[in-house]
Formats: sequence, structure tokens, C-alpha cells
Amino acid sequence: YSYQSVITAWAKSNTGAKGAKRAEKILQHMNKLHKSGNPNVKPLTMCYNAVLEAWASSNSGNKNTIQAAQRAEQILQFMIKHGEEQPNTRSINTVITAWAS
Repeated sequence: YSYQSVITAWAKSNTGAKGAKRAEKILQHMNKLHKSGNPNVKPLTMCYNAVLEAWASSNSGNKNTIQAAQRAEQILQFMIKHGEEQPNTRSINTVITAWAS
């Protein structure tokens, strides 16, 4: 839960793309630890959702909105293709919201 808390804190930090990048970096670190055999560090769907939400809200209304939406979609595609956790309705709605911003 500590990783989840830190991801959520960065996702809600109102620091734009910086917070989204930091949240994503922690998620990537979790994936690396889990794939190296650490069963105690498994990124759950809620971790991915927090990162998706960070990207969806990171650049709302400015020129980087498209890049943020693209990044959110790439993370969603990773979940579908490579992640052990599958996206849920919240995951998909968050990416739709990112594109709608």
C-alpha cells in the first residue's frame, strides 16, 4: 500500500506532467520489482488508474493535452497487452476523459 499511496499523492499533487511522470516512474519500478520475483510488489489496477488519472489531468487545456492523452492511452494499452492487471471501467473512462480534455 505504500507504493499506491505515493503514486496517488503524485497523481493528485497538481504539479501537471511532473506529477504524472513521477507517478508513472513509481509504477514502472513496481513492475520491475514484481517481474524480478518480488511477490510483495504487484501493481494493481488502482495503481494504474492513479497514473492514468494523473496523465488525464496533467495538462488540461494547454498545448500538451494531446501528449498527455497519448501517454494515458499507451499505459492503458500496456495494461491490456502486458500487465497482469486488466483495466476496468474507470481505466477506460479516464483515457476517454483525457482525450476529451
